[in-house]
Amino acid sequence: MPIVGKRQLVVTGPFNMVYVGDVVKQLAAHYFELENASMIKESGGGVEAWPRLCEGVGREAAEFVYWGTISVGPEFGPCKDWVGELPLTASPSTAPQAARRERRRNR
Repeated sequence: MPIVGKRQLVVTGPFNMVYVGDVVKQLAAHYFELENASMIKESGGGVEAWPRLCEGVGREAAEFVYWGTISVGPEFGPCKDWVGELPLTASPSTAPQAARRERRRNR
């Protein structure tokens, strides 16, 4: 389960979507909000690379998709603390999607 106040890698189920971000609040039982969240699109080494990415190893080989503020839940796989900076770059293809989500959220 994610821990509020931590910067973590969060595996959500049942499809193993993997996000990294700042866990800012618990929205309900088993639902959390992440800020500055990015999805790991390609880890550069499969599932085995996730712990290394958390430690700062191999991030240059990984591909991230920036999502901004998201809610995750109710199913979780492993969650692990993320050391260092988050991949905050929004690629041109994902920036409009993140902006649309943010506008919908603020209605």
